[in-house]
Amino acid sequence: GELETPVELEDAKEITLGKGGIPIPKEVVEAATKENEILLDDGKILIQVLEKQEETLVAKVIRGGRLLGHKSIKILMVTKFLMYNFLGDNLIFVL
Repeated sequence: GELETPVELEDAKEITLGKGGIPIPKEVVEAATKENEILLDDGKILIQVLEKQEETLVAKVIRGGRLLGHKSIKILMVTKFLMYNFLGDNLIFVL
């Protein structure tokens, strides 16, 4: 997503992704469920979904770091996981 400035994600902190928070594609919000783990930036950052709302995810940072714009997202613990590459804005479904 489009981040104007890098975001520091600190371990154990709660963050919001989607509308009003860190921008992510709506397809990621739709695909994620409570307790899913999500890898950001090629696995450098790990978060866990605490709550899913219509346009947002509330998550806890498990392994923090500095998040820049245009980084990958991979949802773990789902039958089909969704990987979104911000560099090319392509959705890749892996079975």
